[in-house]
Amino acid sequence: MGMEVEFNKMEAGKLEEDLDLSDWELLQYIRKALDEVTEIEKYPNNYSELVAVFSFNSLEFLHDDQAALLVASSRALSRAVTYIDIDRHNGLLSSIFRISMWNLRAEVMDALIDLIKALAASGYVYQCLEMLVRNFKPPGNFLGSISQPHGIARKEQVHDRLHTALKDIAELMPSSRLWLNALVRQSMPRMSSKNVSLSLCVYYYILLFNPNEKFPGQIVACQCLHEF
Repeated sequence: MGMEVEFNKMEAGKLEEDLDLSDWELLQYIRKALDEVTEIEKYPNNYSELVAVFSFNSLEFLHDDQAALLVASSRALSRAVTYIDIDRHNGLLSSIFRISMWNLRAEVMDALIDLIKALAASGYVYQCLEMLVRNFKPPGNFLGSISQPHGIARKEQVHDRLHTALKDIAELMPSSRLWLNALVRQSMPRMSSKNVSLSLCVYYYILLFNPNEKFPGQIVACQCLHEF
């Protein structure tokens, strides 16, 4: 799968300081960074800095500058997905697909969801579905507060975006429902866990078997046999 690029705070900080750029300039910067990777497991500085932006610890809250850089980079990368190669840019893809949405601000989640949908449209459908499915389960640091008002509100914010992203991908690529079905079935043995929401299962099956039905946002708050 290629060498993993480890998160380097100095690299991310350098990009953060250097990129006081317009959207167009940032897009050109990212395209150049992707093009510079000519050999697997040999990464130039610009590309390493880009990977570092997406290699943050998603179990911690981002400070304002980090969040702004991640939003801008996600939006620019969404417009440059055709430049991504699964072999040469595996470090970047791995970093993106490992991200947890639960500690992110609304604007950061929205930018990342748009990036995930763009990657799905570019051919990384299964990886994107897998990431979205995984994000229905909160990280361990949320389990103690998930039944509290702020935890419930956060769950709805995250699940609403995940549901909408799955619906958009399924409408764009109907065959993705087959992969989604497989991912649901793989998750089934874990559905008895108190840490897994069955609203996930309910929505998937509505999506799979009633593709023409209008998306029911109420499922986001669905309470089934087991909840967090």
